[in-house]
Amino acid sequence: HHATTLADEYNHSNDNEQQQQRLAHVLEIVQDLKALSILLAAESITFILDLVCLASRCGYLKLDK
Repeated sequence: HHATTLADEYNHSNDNEQQQQRLAHVLEIVQDLKALSILLAAESITFILDLVCLASRCGYLKLDK
């Protein structure tokens, strides 16, 4: 499952800056593929929450409603 693989890659990073760079890269790819909803099915709640927060800050998701 690709979502799990991306989440594992993100979660296994020891460096917060590297983790944020990976998350931004993942978001860019899934946004280009229009696959954000698929990626949100990952099992890692930390990955999902971080991805949703970044997507919201970038204007890809509206969380205010």
